[in-house]
Amino acid sequence: MKKVVIFDFDGVIINSHCLQEKSLEVAYREVVGEGDIPFTKFFELSGDSLENIFDKLYFPREMLKIYRTYSSNNMKEIKIHEGIENILQTIKKIGGECALCTGKERLRTIEILKYLNLDYYFNPIVCSDEVVYPKPNPESIYKILSTLSISKENAIMIGDGCNDIKAAKSAGIGSIAASWGDVNVEELAKEQPDIICDNMVQLKKVIEKFLDN
Repeated sequence: MKKVVIFDFDGVIINSHCLQEKSLEVAYREVVGEGDIPFTKFFELSGDSLENIFDKLYFPREMLKIYRTYSSNNMKEIKIHEGIENILQTIKKIGGECALCTGKERLRTIEILKYLNLDYYFNPIVCSDEVVYPKPNPESIYKILSTLSISKENAIMIGDGCNDIKAAKSAGIGSIAASWGDVNVEELAKEQPDIICDNMVQLKKVIEKFLDN
């Protein structure tokens, strides 16, 4: 019986927090100028498309290109979370599928995956610009399940954002909150994920149990 583990990207697979902060600051200062930047709210909205996040925070759309250009030019600042590649290898070894469900657009997602040599692990990859309604809408998850011909009972979603958990619950699949990401664990807990994992050792055990059942 085929099963899939669906991963969010930023915060779960990669640590891009500092780069996201800097990209936002550069774009905000260049377009808006002075003022406080709502970094916390920005990360709380992660999982949605960058366009939607900017609209919800009333940021000028002119910031988008600046943000993305700075981010792409500074990929060296992105790091893989320690232990996650071992988990991806374990899933493959057991015979599970790894899928990626991200709020990033496809161009930057593939660019980063290739830069970090992670593109081998994920199929399918569903990005925010490939669906009508990104997370927290479950459309991205439905697309993954349809592509792989996997039932919702055989899928779980791992995310560090509230929108990840909301999307998983709306799609009717299992949800795992990763506490090492970009969102405060208390906020994640409010979304009532099935499990909250605090480290990679714990996450690996949960995934192995899911795949072995």
